[in-house]
Amino acid sequence: MRLELRFRRRAIRATGRVVALKPGGTLLRWVDYESWDVRYFPVVEFTTRQGRAVRATSSVGRRRGTPLPSHRIGSKIPIAYDPDDPTTVRWRPFYGSTLLALWGCLASGAVCVAAGIVFFFSVVTS
Repeated sequence: MRLELRFRRRAIRATGRVVALKPGGTLLRWVDYESWDVRYFPVVEFTTRQGRAVRATSSVGRRRGTPLPSHRIGSKIPIAYDPDDPTTVRWRPFYGSTLLALWGCLASGAVCVAAGIVFFFSVVTS
């Protein structure tokens, strides 16, 4: 998490053009837990603030057929890159999802603690 937060503080936003989709790691499907889906990572070309043309693969991928957003070859997507190493690229719609997931985990934990307290007091008072 510390590395992700460091990246976010330093990252520069840009728009990249998808030039390819690179198949990568696999994910176990939530539907049947028996088959695997391949993730695809967009290979993007963009220009840095200094005018340097860069081609890089995003470290964030998605399954083919996921409705949002589109990674069609030729489409433009918002990205964020490390100014010291422009080949370190994140696809920006997922850029903020880590924080959203963290808040979701905290909320789920709070609900579980509250349920535990209610259960504890119901057992103690009966």
